[in-house]
Amino acid sequence: MNKYPIAAALCGLALFLILVGFLGSTSAAGKDDQADTITMVFTPTGNYTETLQAAQTLEGLLETETGLTIYAYVSGCYGSAIEAMAAQAADFGWLGAVPYAFASDLYAVEAKLSTVRGGQSSYRSQFLVRSDSGINDLSDLAGKNFAFTDPLSSSGYLYPALHISKTQGTSAEDFFSETFFVGGHADVVRAVYDGQFEGTPIHGGACFEDARQLVVSEITDVYTETKVIAYTENIPNDTVSVRPGLDENTVQQVVDGLLDVAATPEGQEALSDLYGIEGLALADDADYDIVREYVSFAGIEFESCSQSTLVDEDTGGSVALTNDEGKQTTLEIPSGAVDQPTQISIAP
Repeated sequence: MNKYPIAAALCGLALFLILVGFLGSTSAAGKDDQADTITMVFTPTGNYTETLQAAQTLEGLLETETGLTIYAYVSGCYGSAIEAMAAQAADFGWLGAVPYAFASDLYAVEAKLSTVRGGQSSYRSQFLVRSDSGINDLSDLAGKNFAFTDPLSSSGYLYPALHISKTQGTSAEDFFSETFFVGGHADVVRAVYDGQFEGTPIHGGACFEDARQLVVSEITDVYTETKVIAYTENIPNDTVSVRPGLDENTVQQVVDGLLDVAATPEGQEALSDLYGIEGLALADDADYDIVREYVSFAGIEFESCSQSTLVDEDTGGSVALTNDEGKQTTLEIPSGAVDQPTQISIAP
C-alpha cells in the first residue's frame, strides 16, 4: 500500500494558487515580455522552514546582483512546482532530474543550470537502515516496510525503486510489505532513525547520498545509529530551469546572476543551506535523456498534490483539497472574481 500524505490542515495551511488563463502570474510579465519580477519555485527536500529561509536568502543575494525583483517560495510537492511553471506562475524552478524530465517534455521547460555537489554534477541514492536492525543488504528488506520521499523524486523514489527491480527481480511494491511517501529526504532519514512513520514501523528508506547531513544538527548520532547498505547508479543533479516564453535577456541575466552569487561566500552558504549544494554549472538537456529512459521504463506518470477546477466568470466555482486525515480546505471563488474562464489549482 502506498501512502502519500499531503501536509494540509484547516489551520495554518499555506496555499499556492495557480491561475491559468491570464497573461501570466501577478509576479511575471506575459509571454516573451521583459519581466520586472522573477518568481522562483523551490521543491521540498528537507525541513520546509529551513528550505524557505535559504531560498529567501538566495532571493536577496540575487536581487542585489541583478537589480531584478526576485520572489522565492517552496511548493507543496514536485508536481505543483511543475504546474506553476506551466501556468507561468513561476519563471524559474529548482527541479530534480525526474520533475525536470516531465516539465521539459510536457511544458517545454528548459534546464539552464545544474547543481554541483562534491565537485560532481551527478549523485547517487542510498538505502538507509538502522545500525541495530540486523539488515545488511537489500535482500534483508524483503517483506518489510520502506520509506520513499515523493513519487517524482529521482533519488527518493524512481532510482531506488528501479534498483530494487533490477537487483531483486520484482517491483518495489511487491518486494516490500508496505511503502510510504513521507515527504522530503530529511523525513526519510528521520523515519529510519525513529523506526516508524506515523506510528507504523519503518525498516529502511531511500534518500540522496548522504541526506543525513540534513538532520545531523538535530540528531547528532544519526551517522552511528543508521547505516547505508547499498547505492544506486549515478543520477544527474538537480536543475535550475526556466519556463518557456520568458525574455531571453532576462533569462541570461538571472543565469549569470546565479553563477556570480554562487561564486561568493554568502552565496555558497545559502546554496549549502538550501540543498547541500557546493556550486552551479551550465546544464545540458541531453544529460537528462537517461532519466527520461528510466521514467519510460518504469511507466512513471506525472502526479501532483494539487486539485484543479475551471472557474466561470458568471457562476464562479470551488476547489477543495483533502489530506490523509480527512481534513479539507475549500476555496470558494464567487461570480465576477475572474473576467474569463480560468483554471484554478490549489496545492499545499
